Amino acid sequence: AIRPAPSAPALPGCSANEQQRLAATHDPSASLIIFAPAGAGKTLTLVQRVLHLLVSGVPADGILCLTFTRKAASELTARLASAMSAKVEVRTFHAWCLRLVRSFDPQLGGGE
Repeated sequence: AIRPAPSAPALPGCSANEQQRLAATHDPSASLIIFAPAGAGKTLTLVQRVLHLLVSGVPADGILCLTFTRKAASELTARLASAMSAKVEVRTFHAWCLRLVRSFDPQLGGGE
């Protein structure tokens, strides 16, 4: 269930509906997964969520946004870049998993 932060304010400059606002202001100490069809406003909600987390004191390097497609990752990265200066990690599930695997196996091009 979505738990809004206590007294979750409307986010400035945000045209989100009530469900999107609740998701964006969901308790900063809890993880959140957003499933919705195309055109439902997932990217807007994720941008607002990241901004809410940053305002709530979560460091940018403590935020990970995972998407299914490179197009979605690119769009999210562009929108975040235009909304803030902090650098948040945005990747596809596949790219993030590949990076994780490579960090443990030098033969795959990564590792220590």
